[in-house]
Amino acid sequence: MRRAALVLHFGAQRGGDCTELRWTDYDGIGLQVAPQKTTDGHHDEAGYLKCPQVLRDALDAASRVGEFILVNKFERKWATRRR
Repeated sequence: MRRAALVLHFGAQRGGDCTELRWTDYDGIGLQVAPQKTTDGHHDEAGYLKCPQVLRDALDAASRVGEFILVNKFERKWATRRR
């Protein structure tokens, strides 16, 4: 839950967009982000967000059990920001 709280707080994205973040979007320094609501599902307006140290530390320490950064207790992608 700590990782989810940090991603939601520092990710500069809506909750639903945070659930779509993949490990391939993280390069060890920042995240490649693309808000779904303003891009209608296209990544034309993607941007780069440099992560603060606390978020980098949490992401670096996390086990990468799947494709997505935020997973539930069953190691599946979060369906929504509320889970």
